[in-house]
Amino acid sequence: MTIFAIDDEPKALRVLCGAIAEAAPDADLREFDRPEDVIAAVEGGTTPDALFTDADMPGMNGVELARALKIRCPGLNVIFATGYDDYMRDAFSLRVSGYMKKPITAEDVRVELENLRHTVVPA
Repeated sequence: MTIFAIDDEPKALRVLCGAIAEAAPDADLREFDRPEDVIAAVEGGTTPDALFTDADMPGMNGVELARALKIRCPGLNVIFATGYDDYMRDAFSLRVSGYMKKPITAEDVRVELENLRHTVVPA
């Protein structure tokens, strides 16, 4: 399983990636701090099975990022990992897989990965 994680705050990204690594130790985890880099990775040929994204980021927020990626990868499982409730309605209108509130734990990630909207086919 390939998982992308993005947060513009370095400490929050470390916590998120640590939780993902603990919950899914065999995953190919790639971390990003800018939405543009996530889009570039997808356009470069890497299609993630799941995207864990912060909602409130400068330039392009998580909802905008999810919308852009779901056009390119319709079966992408998007899980928001955020401290904000403000984006929840827009996120769920995109039919995302989940919405977690910070601080994120490995158990939070485990639950989300067990309940993905789109099936992940093992490589």
